[in-house]
Amino acid sequence: MKAYVSSTGCEQRDLDAQRIINYFKDNDIHITNHPEDADYLCVITCGVDQYNEEKSLREISELQQKNPYAKILVGGCLPKISPEKINEFNVFYSFSPRSVESLDKIFAPKKRMGEIPYPTKAFLKRKQIEKSTNYARNRFEKAKNGYKIRISEGCLNDCSYCMIKEATGKLKSDSIESILQKVDYAIDKKEPTIMLMAGDTGAYGIDNKTNFSTLLNKIISSEGHFKLFIHDFGISWLINDLNNYEKIFQKANQNKRIGGITFPIQSGSNKILELMNRKYSRENIIQSMNLMKKFDFDIGTHIMVGFPGETKDDFHQTLQLLEQARFDFFTCFAYSEHPRAKSAKLENKVSSEIINKRLEQISSNFGDIAKVIQ
Repeated sequence: MKAYVSSTGCEQRDLDAQRIINYFKDNDIHITNHPEDADYLCVITCGVDQYNEEKSLREISELQQKNPYAKILVGGCLPKISPEKINEFNVFYSFSPRSVESLDKIFAPKKRMGEIPYPTKAFLKRKQIEKSTNYARNRFEKAKNGYKIRISEGCLNDCSYCMIKEATGKLKSDSIESILQKVDYAIDKKEPTIMLMAGDTGAYGIDNKTNFSTLLNKIISSEGHFKLFIHDFGISWLINDLNNYEKIFQKANQNKRIGGITFPIQSGSNKILELMNRKYSRENIIQSMNLMKKFDFDIGTHIMVGFPGETKDDFHQTLQLLEQARFDFFTCFAYSEHPRAKSAKLENKVSSEIINKRLEQISSNFGDIAKVIQ
């Protein structure tokens, strides 16, 4: 029996795909790189917005055309977010990030999914990293393909444009003990980088009476030679506990423990942040980023352009914030609407022509600091 596994999702979904690959291998199901030869085609999907949803659906369609006789398994976020789209295909079985273990019903395995540990290495089919002239971005992207630890699943936020929470559910944090065991393992194996990953790393522990600052303080106190990278640290958690994090980052800075952090901010306009249901202001962002400048590690962010209601003035406020904050690198996304997202009901949609012009302006203004995704 052979299986082909594909992922169109984020880094966390890539790790889900790797876990499924490990599951297949441990149960004597051969992994093939040729979908035409497979008995099972497994696609791990993304449904964060319309663009990624359509990308995932195209992947399912193309694989089905290549091998119409194979049984198709669809995982990732799309089965929960848009099940009606999945039903348009002849799908054998579907599952969400929280129901991966239900694959045991299909395969009656000798080694159940619950016995397969969550992987710490990047999905083996992940594309090669495009080299950038921005060294801070290269360092962060390289760490994504290194040793990774997922510290939690799910989210506490309710951003108006995002659908991922429907698939990943409420926040569920791993124990500090289990995370520290993985950190110790990485140190023993002389892994040069460790990346902490979650839907929102800053929210870690709120569900089990601890918090991310406690975990972070323990990790940076670990002995050994490694650089810690933090993926998608929700900036509201930094803002709400700024004094405490200042002390922790100062400690980390002294022993050069942290390599880089991304703090997604999305917009520099208070009006747009409110429409997005992001619980902070541009003033909060500037205050916290001014503090972060004194530390010797890379800081990145995410920006969304063209959110409904974004005027020329709102966009220029974002440009001004990016100039003030002086991030080492950032990724800029064009707003892509999911029809079921709350933001789809907002008026004053921004045309694709205007969005493209604004993205071009960001590229022109910031050069290699910005990575623009249309």
